Amino acid sequence: MNYQNILHGSVFLLFVFSGCTNTAKIQINKTDQEIRAFVSEKDDNSPALYEQVSQALASEKGCLSCHEGIEDINEAMMPYLVGYGGGKKGTSCAVCHEGNPAATTKDGAHNGLLPDPGNMWVVSKGKGCGKCHSQKHALTSIMAQPLPEPAGGALMESTSFATDPSGKTGSNHVYRLQRALVSLEYGKVSHTLSSNGIVPKNEYMYCDFDMDDPDGETPDAGTEKYKAWIKKAIESGYIQRKSFVRGLPDFKEALKLWNDPEKAAFADYYRKECGRCHVWMEGRRERGDIRGGGCTSCHVLYTNDGYYEGGDPTIPKNTKFHPYKHEITTKIPASQCAHCHTRGKRIGTTFTGIFEYDYKSNHKATPLNEKGEYQEPLYTKDYLHIRGDIHFEKGVECIDCHTSIDVHGDGNIYPTTLYQVEIQCYDCHGTPEKYPWELPVGYGTPVILDGNRGVYETDKKEYLLTSRGNPRRNLVKEGDGVTLISFYSGKEHAVPLLKTINAQNTWKTKAGMVAM
Repeated sequence: MNYQNILHGSVFLLFVFSGCTNTAKIQINKTDQEIRAFVSEKDDNSPALYEQVSQALASEKGCLSCHEGIEDINEAMMPYLVGYGGGKKGTSCAVCHEGNPAATTKDGAHNGLLPDPGNMWVVSKGKGCGKCHSQKHALTSIMAQPLPEPAGGALMESTSFATDPSGKTGSNHVYRLQRALVSLEYGKVSHTLSSNGIVPKNEYMYCDFDMDDPDGETPDAGTEKYKAWIKKAIESGYIQRKSFVRGLPDFKEALKLWNDPEKAAFADYYRKECGRCHVWMEGRRERGDIRGGGCTSCHVLYTNDGYYEGGDPTIPKNTKFHPYKHEITTKIPASQCAHCHTRGKRIGTTFTGIFEYDYKSNHKATPLNEKGEYQEPLYTKDYLHIRGDIHFEKGVECIDCHTSIDVHGDGNIYPTTLYQVEIQCYDCHGTPEKYPWELPVGYGTPVILDGNRGVYETDKKEYLLTSRGNPRRNLVKEGDGVTLISFYSGKEHAVPLLKTINAQNTWKTKAGMVAM
C-alpha cells in the first residue's frame, strides 16, 4: 500500500494536472522483500512507487507500510487523530485524508483519497479540516449554492486558544474563511472596477464568487465587546456588511449587464488575470508563488522552490511543488504570507525589505541579493534589496500583529480590509497620553465604546486587547510595561510604549514625537 500523494497537500493536484515533463527516476530502497511487492519504476512524473504490500503489513502499519518516516501532522492534534483513527498512528491518516489504510494495493488505499484535506472545496463540504474546525452543521452552502445537507463538525467542534486566550476567535473557522477577504478578494475587485469607471465608487457590487451569509450580521467570532462594536459600526454606517454578493461576470454576462464591450472586456480581463490570489485555489507554479489552498494556504509551509525536506520516502526530494514538511502549524513566517501578498500593496515584500525593480529597459536589476548570492527571479520578478520594516528587522512576523479575524474573518461578508482587519498601532504602543489599556474600544475610528478597553485576565496574566476588543495571547501586560512574545520564534520583545517615552522624553527624534 502506498499513499504516494496523500500527505503533500494540494501540490498533488498541481503536479498531476500540470503536464510536468520532469521524468527523473528515483530508486527507493526495497525492504521487507517477503511482504512488499515492488512492481516497477514509473516514468509518469513521479518516483518509483510501492504498489502492493501484504495484508499482514497493511493491518499492522496502515499508511505507514509505505510512508514510514513521514512527520506527525501536528503534535497537539495527533492524540485526537489516533483516537478517531482506531487507536493506531498508521490509520489516523484516514481521519483527514480518507482513503483505505487497510488496503494492500496503492489503488485500493487511495480510493476516495483527499490529497489535500485543507483544500477550500474539501473543507466547505465538511470534510478534512471541516470535520473539526467547524461548528456542527454550520456549512450549508458553497458560493451561495446550497449543499444537499448541512455539513461540518462531524467529529468535534474545535476551539483554539493558540492566539486568543479567551477562545472567542478560535472556532468555526471554515464558515468564516469562506466569507473572508482572502477567499473573496472583495475589496480588490470593487476598487479595481470602480477606479476604472466600470462600477460606481463605494457600492461594492462584485467579488470573485457569489457568496451568501445566511446566519445574519452578528459575528461568529469575537468577544461581547467586539460584537457590540461591530453592531454599532454597522448601524452607524462606518462599516458595511453584506448578506449576499455577486461574483464578477464573464464577458458575455457583463456585455448583457452593461451593454459596453470595453467595460465587459476589462471586467473579464480582471477575472481571468488578476482574481487568482484567493484561497479557493492553489498558488501558481512559479518560484515564490507555490502554496496550497484553503487552510493549507497558510498552515502548511512551502519554501520558495517547493521542495520537500521531510522524511517520507515516497515523496521525491528533487521535484518541486511539495510542502516543506508534512506539518500543520500556527508558526507562520512572513515568507509564507508572501506566497500571496506580493501584488496589490506589495506588503509581503516591502515588509521584508525587497522592492520590485522598475523594469526600465536601460537598467538591469542587481544580480545579487542582500547576502551576496545570485538572485533568481522571485514571484516572477527581480528585486532591489533595501531594508525591511522595523518590526521585521527586530524579529516580529506578520502573525505577531495580525489576528485570527484579520485572516479568517468573523463570519460576516465585508467589502474591504478596513471593515475586517481589527488591529491598530495603538493596540501595542498606545498614544503619548495613554497606555493601550486606557484607550476605549474603537479608538482611532468614529465608533467608540464607553470606558477603557482594559485587559483580558486569566491564569494570573493580563493580555492586551485589539482595538475592537479581542484578547491577544502574545501581548502580555506587566505593570506599566508590555511584552510581545513572537508566535513564530518565541522571542520576547519589550514593546515601546509612547506614554512612557513621552513622560521620560526619550524620543529618538522630534519628528517621531510629532508623528505620534
